[in-house]
Amino acid sequence: MPKRWLGLQIAGNLSGICGLYVHANGIHTAKRCTMDHTNHTRLQMSDLSSATLEGCTIYDPMDEDVGSVSHVHGNGANMQVSVDVGTFLGMGGKTVLIPVSALQVMKDEDGDIHATTTMTKDQIEALPEHEHM
Repeated sequence: MPKRWLGLQIAGNLSGICGLYVHANGIHTAKRCTMDHTNHTRLQMSDLSSATLEGCTIYDPMDEDVGSVSHVHGNGANMQVSVDVGTFLGMGGKTVLIPVSALQVMKDEDGDIHATTTMTKDQIEALPEHEHM
């Protein structure tokens, strides 16, 4: 009986993947992992500042990491965050501005602050580049 080698071809970003499965017929599937935000505390606009937002990771609707906040512009309802997107190992990518009103900022059980948005990773990466002066 000839030996059959099962190989796994992986392309693209694996963030958010919990498990990869190779079936006997050679078809492979991935199970996507999403975060459970139900126990995370939503932060109010009055809680948001440079100190709370800088370094915060932003996730798209599929809980894929789209980037992190590098700095904050403005305050209150007009606040925007600069987000570094499209980088790989710290290279490439660009910085875009996202209005804080487009984010749900929250604190998880460990006290770490992160944000979610209804914008997809592709939509965020398509935003115009912001050059900080």
